[in-house]
Amino acid sequence: MTRCIRNVWKHTVGILISIEKGACFEDKKTAGFTHIAEHLCFSGTEKRTRYALRDIQDRIFNELEATTGYNEVRIFCYVDKTDVVEALQMLYEIIYKWKCRREDFKVEKEDLISEAHAYRNSYQRKIQTEISKLLFSKPKEIMGHQAVIEKLRERDIPEIKRYWKKLLSDASIDVCLLGPVGRKEKKISERLFGADGSKGVRWMMKKAAWVESTNGIGIRIEHNTRHPFLLLISQILTRRFDEQMGGEVSFEGVQFQDQTLLCAVCDKPFDKNLARSIIEKRVTEKEFKTAKAFFLKRFRCALDGIDPIDSLHWFHGFRKRAYRSLPSEDPRAIYDFYKRVSFVQIDAFYQGAWIVSKN
Repeated sequence: MTRCIRNVWKHTVGILISIEKGACFEDKKTAGFTHIAEHLCFSGTEKRTRYALRDIQDRIFNELEATTGYNEVRIFCYVDKTDVVEALQMLYEIIYKWKCRREDFKVEKEDLISEAHAYRNSYQRKIQTEISKLLFSKPKEIMGHQAVIEKLRERDIPEIKRYWKKLLSDASIDVCLLGPVGRKEKKISERLFGADGSKGVRWMMKKAAWVESTNGIGIRIEHNTRHPFLLLISQILTRRFDEQMGGEVSFEGVQFQDQTLLCAVCDKPFDKNLARSIIEKRVTEKEFKTAKAFFLKRFRCALDGIDPIDSLHWFHGFRKRAYRSLPSEDPRAIYDFYKRVSFVQIDAFYQGAWIVSKN
């Protein structure tokens, strides 16, 4: 699905491609393949060597980066508005037509080992480990497969490519264009990456239960689709944790397929009883008004492209968590939707989780 968001950023266009399959879809045999494949995508293509590809990247892209997560592989860049069509074609070639040649394999492997080593003892990994325990009962890795990478051989590339091809065939591809783009760019994007035209369906809460890990606690809610109120709830709870736990404990609102996780996580032990009481405390009208005002201001900045790069990431994250539960795809209509959200609606949603969890 491709959506174009117009703003006052006159000469540059941001492109964000989300492949909605990530590390959590790996099994024991394919552990680490998603992150490895994400790296190999940039090692060259069927038509271009690594160096030829780098020359084109330097000419077209002002910035180009890729990340692997639990739910998705995300590729982000921004380009001059005159280069959008060529950039989309190059991104398609990088994602679907990559080829790692013998002379490039060693360089990519060294980069992967270096990144895995840096990630291994990082704060980011500790937080992600706690979140994965809460979501999946036992931790799942994203980039920490150092042992797998060290054993990687050139003969393994065909197997990784088969895995990547299957991942692309199973995943939906979401393309976000932010900037001065027209129908031509959108049509080309949809021709290359597809357009599913999906709409949201009526949201329903099925089950809710408290879950704990070594350094994490949260409530996991099962439902039938993404819900648009999670963003406002996240604003409220983030403020609570900053005020009551001094920012030492992180609040995370995560949506994974048909689950929402509202959780507190840290890289060391903390008072879980306090964290639980902070999460389940009933929302006050004052908290709601403060969070809504902040959220609408942030939404307005994203629509107007005041900080283009940040706006693209923020708006993409918003769409991932809420777009499919809304009846409209027009960003301004969605902004109007959130303006109309009332305290009564948020209160009913929030209390619903505790009612369901006790049944």
